Amino acid sequence: MTTDKEHSQAHSTNEHSFDELAKGLARENLSRRDALKWVGAAVVGGLLSAIPGVALAKPPPHGTPPGQGATPPGQGGTPPGQGTTTTTPAPTTTPAPTTTTTSSTTTAPPVTCAQNPCTAGEVCCDGVAGGVACLRTCAQIAPCRTGERCCEASCPSPGSPSPEHATCVPTCAITDCGGPSSGLVCVEAICAPPRGATCA
Repeated sequence: MTTDKEHSQAHSTNEHSFDELAKGLARENLSRRDALKWVGAAVVGGLLSAIPGVALAKPPPHGTPPGQGATPPGQGGTPPGQGTTTTTPAPTTTPAPTTTTTSSTTTAPPVTCAQNPCTAGEVCCDGVAGGVACLRTCAQIAPCRTGERCCEASCPSPGSPSPEHATCVPTCAITDCGGPSSGLVCVEAICAPPRGATCA
């Protein structure tokens, strides 16, 4: 059965709830929805206290009444930009070791006449354009015409700076200088460098 002490506690609890409800509504800290919840809870609590054998739910000893200390609806949470920020450290990367490869170009030694680079019968000249020069000889060219002479192949020299293949040059025997009346004389052909006969 319900004792007088329990009835007294339920009555004081209901009065306290209605007082807090009224204060919350006066301060506009309590919404209409919350107010209806509290009214419904108070009515149900009052009905239950009148029924014998039903234990009354006691409010928590340090509970916060509505409208006092609680965060008003729609105003909870942390303002943007003021919360706790957790910073995850970026992963550290270690650069891969670089390998420098030095490529060297090996230049082959120049070809020399000692290596026999020329065709048989040709004259080999060293040191021509960083290598050798293979020159045709008189034996390899067609026979010269009558009155011509063959100037043999020659390597570069002070008197002939360029290598010369064997060549046929005309002699005075076939050079007409106009006869004695012309006053010209024939200057014979030479081979260093190759030059045919001329009239002077």
